[in-house]
Amino acid sequence: MRGIAKIGCGLLLAVAIVGCQRTVDTVQVGDSLGTSYKWVQTDGGASQAFKVVTARKARTETGQLKVEVEVQNIRKTYERFVYKFQWLDAKGMEINSITNDWQVRVVNGLETVTLTGMAADARVTDCRVKLQKDVR
Repeated sequence: MRGIAKIGCGLLLAVAIVGCQRTVDTVQVGDSLGTSYKWVQTDGGASQAFKVVTARKARTETGQLKVEVEVQNIRKTYERFVYKFQWLDAKGMEINSITNDWQVRVVNGLETVTLTGMAADARVTDCRVKLQKDVR
């Protein structure tokens, strides 16, 4: 019995180590377009300092895609991160936009901020939001 318990503990430890080595966290959320997406991505550094509280996508009255992502600093000190929106067409190809560039955001300790983006191009059908810990 002890041998089986040691093997079980070893397997659990191996699974935990492999799980911690993941460098990209993807949050799956529902949106008002009726489908679940895995479209908010964070790197390992951002995952340790920030939590995605909510993420929403909706069409405006003019048909443009609007995106809102609430990000909370889970630490008590201020933190910096960079983020960008990747606007995609119906074939999944990226459409260039000024919001495709990395933006810097400073967040106070335990503060929650909302990142908002609006597609400037009518061809946009989907979006990815990428967050990374700013190491500067």
